Amino acid sequence: MRRGGWKVFGVVLCLALVMGCRISEQQIKDLIGQDNMTDADEGAEADGERTESEVSEEEILTGNEEMLTENEEILTGNEEIVTEGSRTEEEKATGGQEYITGEWGMDTPENHGVSRTQIDDLDREIGARPIRAALVIKDGAMIYEYYQEGNSAGTRFDIYSITKSILSATVGIAIDQGYLAGIDTKIEAYLPAIAEGVAAGNIDADMKEITVGNLLSLTSGIEWTETLANGMLMLDWMMAENQVDYILGSNMRNKPGEVFNYNSGDSHLLSALLTEATGMSAKEYADVNMFAPIGIKDYIWWGDSQGISLGGFGIYMTARDAARIGQLYLNKGMWGEERIISEEWITASTQPQGPDGEYGYNWWIDVPDGQQDYQMYYAAGLGGQYIIVVPDYQIVAVFMSIGIDDMSVVSLFKSFVNELEAEAERR
Repeated sequence: MRRGGWKVFGVVLCLALVMGCRISEQQIKDLIGQDNMTDADEGAEADGERTESEVSEEEILTGNEEMLTENEEILTGNEEIVTEGSRTEEEKATGGQEYITGEWGMDTPENHGVSRTQIDDLDREIGARPIRAALVIKDGAMIYEYYQEGNSAGTRFDIYSITKSILSATVGIAIDQGYLAGIDTKIEAYLPAIAEGVAAGNIDADMKEITVGNLLSLTSGIEWTETLANGMLMLDWMMAENQVDYILGSNMRNKPGEVFNYNSGDSHLLSALLTEATGMSAKEYADVNMFAPIGIKDYIWWGDSQGISLGGFGIYMTARDAARIGQLYLNKGMWGEERIISEEWITASTQPQGPDGEYGYNWWIDVPDGQQDYQMYYAAGLGGQYIIVVPDYQIVAVFMSIGIDDMSVVSLFKSFVNELEAEAERR
């Protein structure tokens, strides 16, 4: 992104974070100008795909930026529950959206051990909240799909910190492919500015001890306060001449590995070292090695003033594509017959890796509340954006919200799964 556009983008995004409001990708583009498209858009042009500026008016839903779905059906109304009877003849023939080797289509919940009453109860709870999209996938089939009015299957949502979890997946692939030596590798091996800064007395010497694993588990020790009330730190960072140098110039609050501190700075350093190791931005690397193989094409991933893909946030994608990420993890890194991420990385990422016991490698680990015997982990973004995975029940759920208490969505879905568990015990 060009310098001027980045400054405007930074101000707008920080205001959105502080005020808790939604900023659409089109609003950002209008503010920074089409000339400041990120590498995600430029890549689409290079691949011969049309950018939004080239799409005809007939393909744009009035009053918003949502694009029509592949079968050119617009989802309207507030409570759309997908059933076999609601599918078109074409969808029945093709299996709906081709998620997993063309076999993941839409099915009735009853065919997957979920009662209509359970789905109706879930739908009623969702409809009473500011949730813009919700999907439930079970056994590889979509059994529930909901869009609040003004949103659709083609809407690209700002997923905020779910970006961290997607970045974690790309790091795992880079380790599998040998670009990164491993989680115990010191990050100075990929960011020479650290050694140079320490030698010059400009960078805290403890930064030399930070590992790749520390960045993934948000335990680098770098001083960083990431709260809505401290939006000025984020603004200062985004307005800096160089976002990576800004982070490296921060003080160290703790020794690496000792304290968990939610920190988008850690994630941005992770994106920067991935670029150093692979010669590609995180967006470009993910596009080739993960997004394209699992069918994700329609997304945006913003970059910083130096072209480094934002590590802590910055991705816009559809709810259905977010579900692909969850299904990839549920499948332990497999997509059809193709290995995308090693099973070892999936397992490590979704187990506690820091001192708090609730965070893996950029994935949150649900702590059982005494009412459950199942494992659950999730990717989470500001304002109620979630990809939730429940392996014991072969479930992936996606929620895209606005201005909602973050944990209320998790509590809502846990109630749904707890009822499934209780029903299974009664049988």
